Amino acid sequence: MTSIEYQATTAGAARRASAVEGFFLGDGGAVTVDWTVMAATVVAVGLSVMTLVSGGAGDLAGDTAAAMTEDDIVYRSGHFGQNRADVIAGMEWTAYNSGNHARNHFNNIVANLNDAQLRNRHRNWVNIANDPDHPNHALGADRATVFGMALDERGLEPHDGY
Repeated sequence: MTSIEYQATTAGAARRASAVEGFFLGDGGAVTVDWTVMAATVVAVGLSVMTLVSGGAGDLAGDTAAAMTEDDIVYRSGHFGQNRADVIAGMEWTAYNSGNHARNHFNNIVANLNDAQLRNRHRNWVNIANDPDHPNHALGADRATVFGMALDERGLEPHDGY
């Protein structure tokens, strides 16, 4: 190897050594490393908070959904916060003496009749209401309405085939 070749090889090795040494000793990329570490820490804290909170949030969402699907809540939302008995008391009646009389009848029906009795009496009053020649036609219309609301209160469907 000639001295010129040796000097070229030595100079190339020195340049490579200074480039590697400069890479390891330089601080130009330190800010990037700092931001990467900080971003990873923020993500880790966010994931751990999400893990802790998600169980409670899921329970709260389930409880809220269950409360919102209760029949009374759904009914009240469509009737300005009134329950069925209050709606009945405020209605215009043909045969009942007053709205309070109709409300008392509704409460008595809901409290004292079983499901089969409720359906049968509803069917009877609907048949009377649908017969214009029946002597109790007006009473039948009022009672069919009250019994229908009692069916709704219990979540029941009326009989088929009126």
